[in-house]
Amino acid sequence: MFDCANHSSDNLRSEILTACRLVSARLSAASGLDIKLSIATDEQLREAHYDWNPRPFDWVGSAFNDHESCCVFKLSITADEKLCGVLKACFEKETNYQSLILERVRGNPDKTHLLKGKILDAFCEVALEIAKRLNVPKIDGEEPIDEIVEIYKELGFNFSRRDGINHITMPVGQATTLNARVFSL
Repeated sequence: MFDCANHSSDNLRSEILTACRLVSARLSAASGLDIKLSIATDEQLREAHYDWNPRPFDWVGSAFNDHESCCVFKLSITADEKLCGVLKACFEKETNYQSLILERVRGNPDKTHLLKGKILDAFCEVALEIAKRLNVPKIDGEEPIDEIVEIYKELGFNFSRRDGINHITMPVGQATTLNARVFSL
């Protein structure tokens, strides 16, 4: 089990970056594209916030914060150097890091980008790798937009509706790599 007391912010950041590199290599090999997952840059976050933000959400701000109540990180995915998507995720300390929470996923609205329709899959793949590396037992999400709930289900997430809010959960121990589905281009 991941224990925040035994992991510094630097160690956590390193594990996230290692997971990003591993998944980037797998997805690049499977697709033939130059795919990079990483902690988002300020420039990438500004682009997501100002240029392709259909629903109000503040993407601007630090891409990695270890707060008192949670550890928040924002990832980006590029293909052939074009920004294709961003993810905001966190570990909540109040749950003793029992889950990796996918807070927001946003794909570039440009219909011609190389990963169109694959952003959620790729971010779920890296979330799964991060959770496995840190021994986090599940991946959760609240309020996925209705249009992508079926995709989450196809990826192996369980769906429930509590108090009028959509929830998704994937027990990490039951999950396998998603990349066969992710890049069947």
